[in-house]
Amino acid sequence: MTSIQKIKSRADTAVDWYIEQGAVHLYWVKCLLRGIDVKIYGDLISGNCLKVKYVADYLGHEYQWVTVDVVEGGARTSEMLAKNPAGQVPFIELHDGRIFGAV
Repeated sequence: MTSIQKIKSRADTAVDWYIEQGAVHLYWVKCLLRGIDVKIYGDLISGNCLKVKYVADYLGHEYQWVTVDVVEGGARTSEMLAKNPAGQVPFIELHDGRIFGAV
């Protein structure tokens, strides 16, 4: 069974749609399925951030949620820009420090 088939076998219609539309990077979904530790940076008032959170929750893997207050400019602080120069959330940080944006 391929990785994509495994992902689809564990996902419902909404999760499938998020992956197909590119709302979530397939690579980090694979990381979650393999049990690789991730931190998800986002704001719970953002629909795009919630998509990422919902996929991670559905897959059932533990992750660390890091709240970034976008209304107060939290994504554009020097600390956040050092991690993600795009200054946007959501993004994930893998255990080895690699960063992936969600959209």
